[in-house]
Amino acid sequence: MWSVSSILKGIQSFMADTEITAGSIRSSENEKKALAKESIGWLVKNPQFRKVFSELVEEMEEKERKMKEEKEGNNE
Repeated sequence: MWSVSSILKGIQSFMADTEITAGSIRSSENEKKALAKESIGWLVKNPQFRKVFSELVEEMEEKERKMKEEKEGNNE
């Protein structure tokens, strides 16, 4: 049986590896970082995520707010 730990290790290795595999896409480190930052906004709006990880939502909303403020500050 798979443990949560082994599943997370598998996901992490898949995301960090540069080898082309089924279902993978090629992207630069900057693209990966940008997508990771953008995913916060999507996650905090997702009802299932909010239900399962309710203790993280407030922290993630604060991170998203700060990133938006920084982005707006850089555009001025």
